[in-house]
Amino acid sequence: MRSSRRTYSFVQFGAQITRAIRAISEPQPEVGGKTLLDQIAKELVAAEKIRIAESKRDSPKVVGDKFKKEGRLLTT
Repeated sequence: MRSSRRTYSFVQFGAQITRAIRAISEPQPEVGGKTLLDQIAKELVAAEKIRIAESKRDSPKVVGDKFKKEGRLLTT
């Protein structure tokens, strides 16, 4: 019983390897220029959003004059 499970697992793994090799060896589908430009535009927008979020995170918070005059601490 245990041997048959091991054999089945080995055969199943072999089939997965065969499918992977077949997928790698097939030519990739042709991608149009418009699709590539759309993807580039999306990636640029995403990179800009990340840059803005990181700059907001890294910038020090400015404490207003009102809090300095009254001697209170601004808690965030």
